[in-house]
Amino acid sequence: MNVQCFIDETAYAKGIVPPALQVDSFCDAGFSQWGWTNEIKAGTYSWDMWAGAGGCDTARGERVGKVDVTYGEDGFFSAIITLEAGYTLLEEHVYAGSTRFPQVQQGRRMVDTVAPGQYYIEGSLSGDIWVIVHGVVGFPDPDFGPAL
Repeated sequence: MNVQCFIDETAYAKGIVPPALQVDSFCDAGFSQWGWTNEIKAGTYSWDMWAGAGGCDTARGERVGKVDVTYGEDGFFSAIITLEAGYTLLEEHVYAGSTRFPQVQQGRRMVDTVAPGQYYIEGSLSGDIWVIVHGVVGFPDPDFGPAL
């Protein structure tokens, strides 16, 4: 019997300017969590998914796949994550909205969040929007047992 241990890692999509209008890191916005928010206009985009890129530094991470984003002038939105061989998508969270980050109620005011469990897609998308794509990916631990 072969035993293989898996590692779970968080991953985020990082756009490229252009065609994205703007790509902002969570780190530059003052959050302790790493990742990126991507401003787009209507169109089709393909972005790399990065796992383990702490400090918003892709040199510290690994490209694990891509996400294809489609946003139509009619408000249609989709995000399809495709991972490289050997990786498994365990969770996915997507934000698409009019503000740079999702907004959550904190007391009597709305505040920015980058917590993936708080992501949502606004009901009436129009004009330029912001997109965050997060996933949790699993992959075999190269230091433990044979690959399956």
